[in-house]
Amino acid sequence: MRNGIRTLIHNISRDVGVRISACMILLTVLLMLASRYHSGFGQWYALNIYPIFPETIGRIFSPWPFSLFEAGILLAAFAVVCFIAMSIWLFYMNHSRRAGFFLAGLKKGMLIFSALILTYTLTCSINYHRDDIGTVLNRPVEDVSVEKLEKLCILLSDQMIAFTDNPEWTNSLESLNDMDSIGMEAITAMKNLGDSEPSLSGYYPTPKPVYFSKIMSLMGIEGIYSPFTMEANYNNDMTSFLVPFTMCHELAHLKGYMREEDANFIAYLATKDSPSPAFQYSGSFHALTYSLNALKKAVSVEQYYDTYEKMPELVRIQLSYIGEQRREGPVIYRDMARYVNNAYLLANAQSKGAGSYGLMVDYLIAEYKDVLEPDELL
Repeated sequence: MRNGIRTLIHNISRDVGVRISACMILLTVLLMLASRYHSGFGQWYALNIYPIFPETIGRIFSPWPFSLFEAGILLAAFAVVCFIAMSIWLFYMNHSRRAGFFLAGLKKGMLIFSALILTYTLTCSINYHRDDIGTVLNRPVEDVSVEKLEKLCILLSDQMIAFTDNPEWTNSLESLNDMDSIGMEAITAMKNLGDSEPSLSGYYPTPKPVYFSKIMSLMGIEGIYSPFTMEANYNNDMTSFLVPFTMCHELAHLKGYMREEDANFIAYLATKDSPSPAFQYSGSFHALTYSLNALKKAVSVEQYYDTYEKMPELVRIQLSYIGEQRREGPVIYRDMARYVNNAYLLANAQSKGAGSYGLMVDYLIAEYKDVLEPDELL
């Protein structure tokens, strides 16, 4: 028995696939340690090495008319089902081939897993340790006072009304029915931002809709960045005016800004500077949502609704409508997605987990620092 085990271990250790898997896992560990504990490595990597991936992988996969990331998930699920079915058949019908099948499956599984985790590290994980967008744009944040938070909510809601008063509002809103056009406009908005910030310049792949977007809606997910295919995927089922901000958010991830507060603020700046009122509206709506969430945590229920009632009625109706949409379907799906997302963020050294989304508000207050001083906003 012992000799058999030793022989098995010896044969596995000599297998080329196993050795390749071990090398990839070792490289992954070394890169993760360097990014977490070597000051400056993450920023150096983000500026000098990471851009290779969207410039190559992104260009290769961008022309495909569907999300390869989504197709890969479906293919992986099918492969797992086939493996389970084959395992059951061998267990009951073909004992002689059982050991060889499981050993081969184990080695292939190790190879695939190590390749995926190395790819994820190279195209995503290291970038969590780059300089944040506030540092890059020289936008230092300060402690957020409740007064400024209240003023920010009023300011953003007033912006939304101003956008709807724009003579181009109707045409801009109708253009949201053409998702391909929105995608091109989102790329243009990001490239315009790249004119003033080099880390946001360069190539952007085309944002792609997810075919099973209804599942994303049930989970409260607006978009997904794929580090394996360099794709910006968005939920095609949600209300159309939410799409521009979401596209810009996912495209920001493709430029190596993995932290959620960074991608959110970049998306806000891109939509804010867009000539399209619908894009501007999309950015302000998301910014207002995050600001209201932060306000709700900072003040009493009475104080929160006092500020909420000061916002224009049309804005409150829009917030209520989207809120109802996001609450559709079983709560368990949204809770599950929130739990997984929180665990994912914590695993990538975002100590606040899902709370990191609220850090965008700090950037917004820094952006409107001078405007938020006058008392007349309230």
